[in-house]
Amino acid sequence: MFDVAKSPDDSRVPIEPIQKMAAAFEKVKGVHKLLTIEGAGQAFNAQHTAIIAPAMID
Repeated sequence: MFDVAKSPDDSRVPIEPIQKMAAAFEKVKGVHKLLTIEGAGQAFNAQHTAIIAPAMID
């Protein structure tokens, strides 16, 4: 599982449900990665993609 969470201060998409999902995966030793990009808001730009792409391969 790969999930990208938006900035924690983004009130339109709360990060808590995503953090709970990640915790549930950890509990069952599920393969996942939670990546939070501060200030990303609702969309990604080229700079964000440069952060995300290597994480997807790792």
